[in-house]
Amino acid sequence: MNLVDFLSLDSLKEFFLENKLICFRGSQYPSFFFSLFFNKLKSQVELQKINLEDQDINQLKITLDMSFLGNSANYWLKDLTILDSKISKNFYSYLENYRGINTIIFFADETVKIDKNNFFIIELPTKIDEILYKKIFKFFFDSITDDFFTNQIFNEFDNLAIDDACILMRYQSISSRRSGQLFSDLIKKIFSPELSLFTLSQNFFGLESGQFLKNWQKIESNYPIEFWITYWSDQIWQASIFIYNAQKSGIQDAKKMVNRLPFSFMQKDYKRFSLKELSKAHDFLYKLDFNNKNGAGSFGLELWFFKFFQRDFCK
Repeated sequence: MNLVDFLSLDSLKEFFLENKLICFRGSQYPSFFFSLFFNKLKSQVELQKINLEDQDINQLKITLDMSFLGNSANYWLKDLTILDSKISKNFYSYLENYRGINTIIFFADETVKIDKNNFFIIELPTKIDEILYKKIFKFFFDSITDDFFTNQIFNEFDNLAIDDACILMRYQSISSRRSGQLFSDLIKKIFSPELSLFTLSQNFFGLESGQFLKNWQKIESNYPIEFWITYWSDQIWQASIFIYNAQKSGIQDAKKMVNRLPFSFMQKDYKRFSLKELSKAHDFLYKLDFNNKNGAGSFGLELWFFKFFQRDFCK
């Protein structure tokens, strides 16, 4: 079920009574979305939250199997992908065979194989466009979004990450038109740089050279050459750590070892690259950094992009 259909259900209370294993699935755990969602849900459904990081899994199983005077409970386990791979495999096996009275709700990212026959799956969108933004806003705040604010957002972006959209919804819900300029500044100063860098890295590792160069021209002048060399060195280093751990321990463990990598890389694009190729690309950046500090100029960064997209570092 997609998110719009889920939010359009007549009664979420009945939904949670009828379905015992509910999985929200997406590219990454959206904490702001769930904060708004469960705040909205509390008027209809009583929920018990469990922090997996503080739980012994065997004790958790006992809790989930129990009922008080025959009454069922709703347990929100948050993000199951934080579990160690061995523990995770054992716990998923437990959930697949769960026949208890309680309802268990959790999030799992797209790397986890979920049997649709055993779980009710709600797919969370990776990106939120203007139409979806308005529908989610109406669900959370019981009102129609003001086009005055929505137009400001989507004049800047074609779409937003789900958590970024939810942050803006929260600000929008407490703003008036008199604070329109403040809202506009918030969008430009807080979201534009982060989303642009994220998109740039996504284009980069996706080998989308045309779109990358288009976005690069828009953002290059926002930061000095020293920043860019450091940024791309970190991205290559993080990517190398991810690939190494993915090969050694699996995707779930690899995701815990890195940050600031685009979702698309951790989902599929990492398969395009070898550790040898990334090592050569990193070495080139190191030499570029040395040359820049010694007055040789910054033209080498464009050369590095060209060599990367041509896969010269594979040779």
